[in-house]
Amino acid sequence: MTVPDMTAPASTAPLDFFWFIPTHGDGSYLGSEEQQRPPEFGYFKEIAQAVDRLGFPGVLLPTGQNCEDSWITATGLATLTEKLKFLVALRPGVT
Repeated sequence: MTVPDMTAPASTAPLDFFWFIPTHGDGSYLGSEEQQRPPEFGYFKEIAQAVDRLGFPGVLLPTGQNCEDSWITATGLATLTEKLKFLVALRPGVT
């Protein structure tokens, strides 16, 4: 039996962290029903532009029954940012 070389790096690919656009509203705790900020495009714009300025590579736009439309939101925010990528979540209606 051969022992694997544990000194070699597992991967040299960079690790990117994306931020999150709260299209269902925002609050102090993720997943909380209590919304301190309603889902408004102006707030999404503030977050996206700050994230872009801070150098994050992109943002996640969730999909769900209580979320604003992620495709429309991503399209609108793409015109207001410089380098930001948009990861649009998809939940197909499989029955």
